[in-house]
Amino acid sequence: MRTNEIDYIPSKGITRGAMREEPMKNGFIRKHLNGDVRKSDGMVFYAYRFRNGKYQENWRSAESFQKSLKHDVEAGRIYRKMNPEKIKKCNRRWVEKNRLKYNAISKKWIKNNPDKAVEFAGRRRAREMNACVMLHRDQQKIIDSIYDYSQRLAKCMGIKHHVDHIIPISRGGIHVHTNLQVIPASLNCRKRNKLPHEIAQAT
Repeated sequence: MRTNEIDYIPSKGITRGAMREEPMKNGFIRKHLNGDVRKSDGMVFYAYRFRNGKYQENWRSAESFQKSLKHDVEAGRIYRKMNPEKIKKCNRRWVEKNRLKYNAISKKWIKNNPDKAVEFAGRRRAREMNACVMLHRDQQKIIDSIYDYSQRLAKCMGIKHHVDHIIPISRGGIHVHTNLQVIPASLNCRKRNKLPHEIAQAT
């Protein structure tokens, strides 16, 4: 359905896992996502409320929506900070119950965030090989900036770049900012898991 054929302006939504047109309780099909704007009066869709066996749409003014959104984000941040283990268990249960949905969301996120996906894959690989170390918040920011730089460089030059571990994790390297470098993807593929001096000897 085209945007000009519906009575609202669709948004991407902010609720984790929510997908338009997905089935809900009692055979109900989700029509709206958080942030959809009704064309007739400019009201913004906030959430569905399940009452008396039926879903009711909750629409709010733009000001009320932003205020509630800000409150929910802050409340969620505090709750996650106070209950990290409970959040992990809850997330795992959700993934187990919604494996297909999770895979679809993950696939879409990876497509839209290729560089961050590479970073997360590197972190996971590092964890599996016990190469992760406890980092200060500032150190993590430096790592994030390295991955951001890799993405900007690729867009500017038109050449794909990777964030590479100077000392490969498989050779004893660790996932820390001082062991990262941005290099062309083609060079990284040739480098594989060689140490710096081995690369120099090969050339």
